[in-house]
Amino acid sequence: MRAGKLTDHPLWVISLMNDGGVIFADGIEQDFIAFDCGRRVHLSPALAIFQLTPDRTSETLQCKVES
Repeated sequence: MRAGKLTDHPLWVISLMNDGGVIFADGIEQDFIAFDCGRRVHLSPALAIFQLTPDRTSETLQCKVES
């Protein structure tokens, strides 16, 4: 599976790849979860949205969570 769109229903996937399987969502290949044979993953839409925004008045990030 290369890509997909999640709906209201969760998706369960079990890896059948001997080795080299990975999961990544942001397009950065170095930032991945190993997904080799026998590993399972449960995917579903998030219950809340988490956003990091730069605080222009300082050198910090502010967190914002929307449910």
